[in-house]
Amino acid sequence: MSDGNPLRNYLDNLYLKVLVATYSRVPHDWQRKNELAEFCRMYFITEGSGWVKVGKREFTPQSGQMVILPAGSNISFSTIAGERFSKYWCHFTATVGEMNLFKLVALPVVIDIHDKSRVISLFQKLISHYNSHEVTSVLSVQSVMLELLVYYLSQTRICDIQEGSIPSAHKMNSVISYIEQHLAEDLSVEQLAGLAHFHPNYFIRMFKTLFGMPPIHYVNRMRMESAKHLLLTTNRSVSSIAEEIGLQLYYFSRVFKKHSGFTPSEFRGLVRVEK
Repeated sequence: MSDGNPLRNYLDNLYLKVLVATYSRVPHDWQRKNELAEFCRMYFITEGSGWVKVGKREFTPQSGQMVILPAGSNISFSTIAGERFSKYWCHFTATVGEMNLFKLVALPVVIDIHDKSRVISLFQKLISHYNSHEVTSVLSVQSVMLELLVYYLSQTRICDIQEGSIPSAHKMNSVISYIEQHLAEDLSVEQLAGLAHFHPNYFIRMFKTLFGMPPIHYVNRMRMESAKHLLLTTNRSVSSIAEEIGLQLYYFSRVFKKHSGFTPSEFRGLVRVEK
C-alpha cells in the first residue's frame, strides 16, 4: 500500500543492473575529463582523497566517504598530486520505468559513512558475486547492489521527487492519488488522461515511461495490493474486499491468484499460519 508519497510509487519500479564491480588502487595519473556516461558510478574510498567535478560543482572526497556520480552528467575526476588513492567501486544503471533514477531524485554526490565495515562487507560481497560463475550470481549481484543503494539513500533522507525532473509531475502525482482513492470505481484510460489534461495516447506513453506498465495494469496492481492489506489486517469476507476494490468476486479471485499465486482465502490462511 502507498503511504501517500508519490516517490514510493516510482521506486516500486526501480531496476538495477551492475556493469562492473571491483577494488582498485589507482595510479597517480588516474583522471577523466568531461565524460558523459550512460551509467552511474559508485565509489567507497578506503585510502587517500581525490577530486571530482559534476557539472559545475567540485568535490574532494576522502577516505571513509561514498560517492555517486549520476548517469547523464558531465563528469571529471582525478587523483590529487602525491595522494595514494584506493577505492571499492562499481558502474551500474538505475532506472525507474524508462527514466534514470538520479533524474528523479536529488542526491548528494558525496556522503560520510559511519558504518564503514558494513559498506566494505557489501562491496566485497558484490565483487565476489560479480566474479562468480554460479547460475544465481546475477540475482545475488542485484540483491547486494540494492542493499548498497538503499544504504546510500537512507543516509540522505530523500523524501520527494526532484522538482522539474518529470514533465507535469504534479499532474501525474494527482492521477496516482486519484487511483488510490477510487479503486472501487470503473477507471478508464480516458478518465485518467482527462485528470491530467493529456490526450489518452500521450498519457499511456508517459505513464509507461514512468511506471513501466500501462495505466490499467497499474490500477489492477494497486487493487491487488489493497486487497492483500485488507486480507491481512481485517476479518472482512473475500466478497466484501472484492467489492471494496471494485471487482466482481469471481474475477477478483482469478486476478488475485494470477498476481500472488494463491486464492484470496489461501493467501490469508497461509500468511496467518506463518505468523
